Amino acid sequence: MANGYALHGFSCMPRHAEMTCLIPAQLHGSTASCEVVGRLQSVQSIAQNTADDVETLALSSQRLPPIAVRLDALGRTFHQ
Repeated sequence: MANGYALHGFSCMPRHAEMTCLIPAQLHGSTASCEVVGRLQSVQSIAQNTADDVETLALSSQRLPPIAVRLDALGRTFHQ
């Protein structure tokens, strides 16, 4: 899927600062499907938070000189 994510028939497309999930209509109605929808919403929330973190990291790293980025990566590798 171009510019998006696919997970077992569920489409999640990034849209500006939020993600929109399209849940198949056959899942609406039963107790089990409500549980599935709840879990999908949790996964969507985690994915959105991760996308926000990646965006913040990318924007922050653009402001750093290349040597600072390399030194930070080297320090992280050393401390693992």
